[in-house]
Amino acid sequence: MRLETAVRDAAWAMREVYVVTGPTNDPNEEQMQLPGTDESHSVPAGYFKVVANGSGRLTAFFFDQDVARDMNHCDGIVTLEDVESASGLDLFSRATNWPNGSLRAELGC
Repeated sequence: MRLETAVRDAAWAMREVYVVTGPTNDPNEEQMQLPGTDESHSVPAGYFKVVANGSGRLTAFFFDQDVARDMNHCDGIVTLEDVESASGLDLFSRATNWPNGSLRAELGC
């Protein structure tokens, strides 16, 4: 995927970018013993990335764990609410009037 390159290019062009990324877990997924470990772990079901600027424009992405490496990152665009629901997080909780537009064009979408 070219999302990392798109974020880097957007950061260079805009000079101010905030990126929040992390895993999402399926609560129904059993924990498993991973090779070389002595305790069970849960494997993330997917991950999210939210890219924002200081004026509140943002674009959110979500990808399943088994996403194809050649997938177009623009196909993973979701809403901020989708990311918050999947992650259980309240992102940008102190920001007011967010989101205030998108960064799709700046991210090549």
